Amino acid sequence: MRRIARQQVEAALSDLEDPERTLGERVHAVRRRCKKLRGLIQLVHPAFPDAKREDGTVRDAARLLADLRDSDVLVETLDVLTAADDTLRLAAVPARTILLERRATALSAADQSERAERFRADFEAFLPRIDDWRFDAKGYALLEGGLMRTVRRMRRAMDTAQEEQDGEHLHEWRKEVKYHGHHLALLRELAPPLIDPLRDLADRLGLRLGLHHDLAVLADELGANVRMGNEDASRQLLKRAISQRSEALAAEAFVIGRALASEKPRPLAARYARLWANWQTGDRLSAEIVNGSDDDGR
Repeated sequence: MRRIARQQVEAALSDLEDPERTLGERVHAVRRRCKKLRGLIQLVHPAFPDAKREDGTVRDAARLLADLRDSDVLVETLDVLTAADDTLRLAAVPARTILLERRATALSAADQSERAERFRADFEAFLPRIDDWRFDAKGYALLEGGLMRTVRRMRRAMDTAQEEQDGEHLHEWRKEVKYHGHHLALLRELAPPLIDPLRDLADRLGLRLGLHHDLAVLADELGANVRMGNEDASRQLLKRAISQRSEALAAEAFVIGRALASEKPRPLAARYARLWANWQTGDRLSAEIVNGSDDDGR
């Protein structure tokens, strides 16, 4: 855990300085590192006394860079929405023009530099603390509680999102899906043939929920800035397209989500315990491990 955390922090600091990338690309890469770090901390959370503090450190550092990426995301979301429809793309011209202007003036060069420096300082101070991380468990026991905790929260968030059918709860569900996806990536070597399809489900679900959230933010921007649709017909066309695409994404997400969360936390954790034991001894996967058991539990 300490080794992986150090690698992610060092990679984030390196990504921040990469001269081959634009600012937006650097920020995107760094924030992905932060999400992986938070996923790692969530995996060991129940057995890691300092988990809340360290997760907060990474979260707060990532927030320093959020505004440097948000304007890019809105432009990209609008482009994805209108890519296959010439009429819709024409209706989006006023909104896209304003979003591009905002991106160019979102933060001054001095502000961008100041935020990057604060992020760098925070992560450079964070890095040496990793060597002092101590855990209350070892081996698979270190991971089991966090794995079950995230799966349980993911399933509950999905149920709540289906009941409420709103962007806020879908976004909360996405956070748990992303954590679970990071956990699957960390555990992949236990059984790639078993875990890779689950990672694919988590990735597909995360993409749909992410776009759903981005469309919700775009819809809010359209509602707040009348210049984005200088003709009412254009505005309504864009809003209708956002609504239709959001509904389709949510429907797809629930289908994928039910497949990803089909196994309850306790039997899932027990199966991963067997995978862990087999991985340590080098044994081949048994049919029981691959197919799971009939045990029930939460």
